Amino acid sequence: TIRLPKVQLLCDVKTCWDSTYYMINCLHALQQVVSYFLDAPRNTNIADHKMLPLGWEVLQDMEVVLEV
Repeated sequence: TIRLPKVQLLCDVKTCWDSTYYMINCLHALQQVVSYFLDAPRNTNIADHKMLPLGWEVLQDMEVVLEV
């Protein structure tokens, strides 16, 4: 069993670049948990939303750009 603290993904606010950075940063930090959740047998109906490794790399690049 994986024991993790309860956290909530952040939502983007269209008028604020900082919120986009924080949302991507939070998602990146929860990458393993999100993948584990989407791989769970009970979530087969949403498993097709799992990002491919290239998608995670693109998000990481966006995070670096927005961090500046």
